[in-house]
Amino acid sequence: MKAEKNYEFRTRMCEVHRPDIGSVEAARGREGLVIDGSFPIALQPGAGEVARHAAADLADYLRVSHGVRVAVTEKAPSPAIALCVVSADAPDAPKGRQERAYRIAVSKAGVRITANTERGLFAATVYLEELMNEAEAPLLAYAVTDRRPVFSPRMTHSGYELDVFPEEYMNRLAHDGYDTLLIFVKGAGEAAHGGQDFNTTIATAARYGLDVYAYSYIVSEKNPHDEGAEEYYESTYGRLFRESPGFRGVVFVGESCEFPSRDPRVYPWLLRDHPKGVPHEKPFSRNFPAADYPEWLEFVKGIIHRYVPDADVLFWTYNWPRAPKEARISLVENLPKDVSLHTTYEAFAPLPTPEGLRVYATDYTIAVPGPGQAFLDEAEAAKRAGLRLYTMSNTAGMTWDIGTVPYMPTPYIFAERYEGLLDAHEKYGLCGLMESHHYGAYHSFISELSKEMGWSPRRPFDEQLEAIAAREFGKENVATVLKAWQHASEGMRHNMSTIENQYGPLRVGPSYPLVMRTIWEFPSPDFSHFGGNRITFPKYGAPYAWSKTHCAEDPKRLLLEIGEFGKMQAEYDEAAALFRSVTESLSGRRREEAGRMTAHLWFIARTAETTKNAIRFAMLRRSVDELSGHEPHSIMDKPEWSTSLPAHFGLDRMTPEGILKAATALAERECENARSTIPAVEYDSRLGYEPSMEYMCDKEHLLWKIDCTRKALCELRELIATL
Repeated sequence: MKAEKNYEFRTRMCEVHRPDIGSVEAARGREGLVIDGSFPIALQPGAGEVARHAAADLADYLRVSHGVRVAVTEKAPSPAIALCVVSADAPDAPKGRQERAYRIAVSKAGVRITANTERGLFAATVYLEELMNEAEAPLLAYAVTDRRPVFSPRMTHSGYELDVFPEEYMNRLAHDGYDTLLIFVKGAGEAAHGGQDFNTTIATAARYGLDVYAYSYIVSEKNPHDEGAEEYYESTYGRLFRESPGFRGVVFVGESCEFPSRDPRVYPWLLRDHPKGVPHEKPFSRNFPAADYPEWLEFVKGIIHRYVPDADVLFWTYNWPRAPKEARISLVENLPKDVSLHTTYEAFAPLPTPEGLRVYATDYTIAVPGPGQAFLDEAEAAKRAGLRLYTMSNTAGMTWDIGTVPYMPTPYIFAERYEGLLDAHEKYGLCGLMESHHYGAYHSFISELSKEMGWSPRRPFDEQLEAIAAREFGKENVATVLKAWQHASEGMRHNMSTIENQYGPLRVGPSYPLVMRTIWEFPSPDFSHFGGNRITFPKYGAPYAWSKTHCAEDPKRLLLEIGEFGKMQAEYDEAAALFRSVTESLSGRRREEAGRMTAHLWFIARTAETTKNAIRFAMLRRSVDELSGHEPHSIMDKPEWSTSLPAHFGLDRMTPEGILKAATALAERECENARSTIPAVEYDSRLGYEPSMEYMCDKEHLLWKIDCTRKALCELRELIATL
């Protein structure tokens, strides 16, 4: 297959209806209703935009996927596929009063869809498409089906490009069950990348049944008690909602909505205003649940509600899961009652390690299904306070475990997360999900599983997963495919998603360089939101490693991580090998999809190997520092290093010559690891890309990494020569 150019994946991610899935001929003779050209789609007179789109979309699906051409009409002939919004007390109204609830009745007389709203009609027609996809024919079983959503909103950022949502991509997201788009907002008409026409995006999204929330990057320079605060916030949040009243809500999070708090436990100014070089003796309001956040929220919310009275004000506690529990819970209990509390599901959860080692997850990871204790604490407090509860679930499929892949192919761990989220729905009233952050959403089998999790009744997980495997790769390959996904799920359980690894090699993958003294700048375009070294530190661990966060148990801790990443690599290599064998037995589209899955698994295996090698190279670098007196008070003074470290590299002791030999072999192995990744990123242009960072691990970055690593070896030789 020809190598893909960068960004070519966008064509695939906007595809909504696959061509040539089945035909009327394939449906003949099977039990159920065969949808052929005699079944027009009947709309109610005066139907709105969403209903008209639902009808047109279903007609397009039947044409593209099954070669069936149907008319769309406002008459109601029989047989037909009738789309009807009905009152809640109508005899055939769907159970439940949720906006997207629907009922589908399939009989020999045709299909009748009833819903509470036009958004429910669209959700129902999408479900019909899913049923026919699995049947591989325009065929529907005779049945009456009532379905209602469990979670709303289901929010996602753009996986196409930061804050960019082409219409085709909006339609794809709506088919995947999301109901809300997130846009980073710096001010009225200003997104993360610059000027943006929010009103056009909001109006276009509405046609697909999608709401839009503003994720606030607006600077808050004033405390509500400051002189001029009213005018200041009227000019920021007031102006935003006055000029774009279609925004359904706003997301506040500490790191981007910090304000000059008067809580004596924090500084009364913003982090940006702190004198450079002056140590932080106290936290800032961005990093601590300051006691006056509720007052600030009430003040800003009042200004927003002048223009959009029902705007959903969402407050996210992402930045302080490690703050004292008493401070966190006090904040939750004092929030305004009409604010939605948003928590991170697995925040700071302990990673599975041998007893005695303290290793915690950073940011977002599926290595820990969750929930974390911080979520449980705050969920219980939210229930007591009567607050709406949302969570950052990452159920779009992507996490920060591997930063430049489209999703984590770990269905069996996601199944555990689904069960936990549903349990939280029952126990604490969890009702809303943020399913991705700035890495966005990419259609995959994981997003399909996540969508089904969010509906009631839902299909058993194992049954749906097996059906997806059969549909995508053939019934004859189901056992092999499921085995590969089991290896992938097990491999992720060995991912040590610490801050050093997540802000290091896991962020970008095999393009991560090995570094001695020179700190390389990742090549990236000027317009990338988090390009260069903003959220990736090329010198392993900097500025975190060799500190209390990472080295409390060194060298045991580092050797543990190396071993765990070795296990992760082995599991993903095995998963890739299994899919490679499946690929060889397939043709056409199925072969291409199996090839992409192989490349995806291979990329993750190579990332695990890079992480393992980066840790080992950092250990050797630290040994050189110790021998040269570069850092005389290093943790290398610890007696454990004198015995365990040399043995790990096959050395009797850490001599300059031995270090150079071990480092050279390690660098050569890692350069080969990078070279072997190139075919994978050329096969699938989505590998190595992330919307907020742009490309960080394409072919050019992999070659750059090899060059950087060779230069690091030259630096090492020069250092060794001086010892």
